[in-house]
Amino acid sequence: AFLRNNNTLQALEAHSKMYEYAMKREDLDEWDRFILKMNHWSNRHGTSIGHALKTIFLIAFGSFLLLIFSSRGNSNYCVSEWFVKNIFDKSTLLFSILNPLSRTEEFKDILTANLTADKSLSFFQYLIIFLTKIGIGWGYYQFIAAFRKFGKNG
Repeated sequence: AFLRNNNTLQALEAHSKMYEYAMKREDLDEWDRFILKMNHWSNRHGTSIGHALKTIFLIAFGSFLLLIFSSRGNSNYCVSEWFVKNIFDKSTLLFSILNPLSRTEEFKDILTANLTADKSLSFFQYLIIFLTKIGIGWGYYQFIAAFRKFGKNG
């Protein structure tokens, strides 16, 4: 009824409330409940741009920290020196993480910049990079889905 009257914002809000109600149903299987919870957490069922941005930055920052902590290197630094050496010097890694189309060689170059011997990534780091690309792409999709509410035509 809202869409017939070209009231897309209220139609989207009603759609979101329908999903919220469906999430609380007892007869819903666990996979559907999981999908609805992820959609609720990431962009409030298409109604919150802020939640979509939060999703993107949480995935990016969490992956950044996981990749930094999993990188090999000398750990005999004091905390402030380690922080500067790993966080500030590898800040370009965050931009590579935010680009789901970035090449794996970019990650390898950034993470192994201070190493002289073995310049390869571990399986765990490859897995983090792979899952991060999927998560960031999904976050961008959630952002676009939440942003569409301003441009939908009935």
